[in-house]
Amino acid sequence: MIIPFRYDAEVDAGYIKLSDAPVDHTIDLEPTTLGLPVLIDVDSSGALVGIEILNVTTTAPALA
Repeated sequence: MIIPFRYDAEVDAGYIKLSDAPVDHTIDLEPTTLGLPVLIDVDSSGALVGIEILNVTTTAPALA
């Protein structure tokens, strides 16, 4: 299974799309102990739809 990853150099963000379901809301993980600028999108049932990584060139340079 190939999981699509898109990188947008203009905003230095990457997105891992896990589902075609509509996004109901986004959860910001940055305030957690992980300390990473990561957002997760979930559908109305709470299932994971996608993961957005901000500041990719700093946090995950291999993905840029």
